[in-house]
Amino acid sequence: ARLLQLGFSQMSAASKTNVGSYHKGDVEHEHNMMQQREEEHIDSNLAEGQFSLLDERSLDEVVHHLMENGFVPSFCTACYRKGRTGAEFMAIAKKGNIHRFCHPNALLTLQEYLEDYASPETKRLGQHIVEKERATIGGRTVAFDKKLEKIKEGERDLYF
Repeated sequence: ARLLQLGFSQMSAASKTNVGSYHKGDVEHEHNMMQQREEEHIDSNLAEGQFSLLDERSLDEVVHHLMENGFVPSFCTACYRKGRTGAEFMAIAKKGNIHRFCHPNALLTLQEYLEDYASPETKRLGQHIVEKERATIGGRTVAFDKKLEKIKEGERDLYF
């Protein structure tokens, strides 16, 4: 959270840096490596991979921590999907209007995460954050509420 207070706007959580680490079955490999490190008293900072992450918290722990510190974690990729990149993105951003897309989309993608992956504690906190932040999205609350309800019903990939 300290980096966000300094102005960082993007980060990874629960990332893997080992070659091939996202292939099916890697969970067992990762568990075996952790067990071996414990048995051999190997410092986890010296673990295999391209570089050390130093933060071994789960995605749920990171999301919960960010929300506890007043941040809204976002999983949004809407601008890329809608083709709002390059000159089109800059035209919206320079006018100061990008928040009309970013904030509601951040809340919608957070809701998807809460529905599909969050622990019960993180989901409770996240529901509070979504409801509180809903009041800040301005004239899009009706459309936002419809999308939010659809997400709660199981629909995904809804964005402005």
